Amino acid sequence: MARNIAASRLSNKLVRGQLSFEPAGPQDRQDILRILRENPVGGRFGISMEREPDPYASDFGLSPNHLTVIARDIVTGAAAGMCERTVFNAYVDGEVRALPYIGGLRAEQNYRHRISAIKGGFEAFRVFGERSGELPFALTSITSDNQAARRLLTAGLNGLPHYSPVGEFTTFVMRPRAQTRPKGIRIGSAADIPAIVNLLNRRARQFQFTPAWTIADVRGLANHGLPAEAFVLCGEGARISGCMAVWDQTANRQVVARSYPPLLGKLRRLANMLSPISRLPSFPPVGKPMRMATLSHLAVEDDDPDIFLRLVKAGLRLAKAKRFEQVAMGMASERNLCKHVRMSLRTIEYQTMLYLVHQPGHKALVDALQPGLAQPELGLL
Repeated sequence: MARNIAASRLSNKLVRGQLSFEPAGPQDRQDILRILRENPVGGRFGISMEREPDPYASDFGLSPNHLTVIARDIVTGAAAGMCERTVFNAYVDGEVRALPYIGGLRAEQNYRHRISAIKGGFEAFRVFGERSGELPFALTSITSDNQAARRLLTAGLNGLPHYSPVGEFTTFVMRPRAQTRPKGIRIGSAADIPAIVNLLNRRARQFQFTPAWTIADVRGLANHGLPAEAFVLCGEGARISGCMAVWDQTANRQVVARSYPPLLGKLRRLANMLSPISRLPSFPPVGKPMRMATLSHLAVEDDDPDIFLRLVKAGLRLAKAKRFEQVAMGMASERNLCKHVRMSLRTIEYQTMLYLVHQPGHKALVDALQPGLAQPELGLL
């Protein structure tokens, strides 16, 4: 095995059985885009998470180590699948650590559920992706209704890494609303960014796997759909007690409905006609990218529900002004704020299970982590 890995490092290609695995480059761009487009996430809703026009820019310049691996059939050269490993600075046990995230695991129909293909992808991560100083485990997510993927990846099969569950994550999809700006909430400015970063990091220490932000990080996101004016804030000057952003990621990431549950598929147009009354988000035609914003960078002192709901309503108001049709917000399912969303807003919910992926030898390290709510940033998943 060691000899094979050494040879693979020299050739920048790992061959396992019928497939080769290597870091994707410019020559693979169209295949990566097609795989993402044609292989939606499994579940009741067939949703493709797309990355037009540049599949390698989905980290918004925040990751110091971002790797996309492509698998190809060694006989035909056809793309068989892909997977992605992105490293972000995040709080783990109250300290800032380099935390890998594994996502974008997609396989063409003929190669799905092949254990050898999955093993090859994870080995490629070790060979081409891992760097010193990074945590020896990676965060990942699987939609709760994607039973096939959950059964396969969490079965503890020989040769696959272990998947240790760390919590459930709820994504709320809401309809933007034109309404009066809630009392005490204002629009952010460039001068607010230091205070925003201070609040974000202070609150992030209370959770697990929450991003650690720098002033440069947040300022840099102005080039990726998140200017300072996209923040809504509670408080003045350096004494803000709550923040949230309306992040337009559509230039880098697109959410596309590829299929609906049968009944909804038949009644979609009727549901859209009634959406102003029901206050539920609309459902776009199959194949059309959603005009969706992400409510990101949420931080509220002591998770105060009153401040939180005022921020959400201000975010929905701002999203409406920017002509978004859907808004998504995600948080740990056990977080107390979830019940306030359900009591006060009309939403559609998606449940996701979060796992730490690790080799068997690192199980004790994972088990020793401090208990805490897993609160990654939806905008980076």
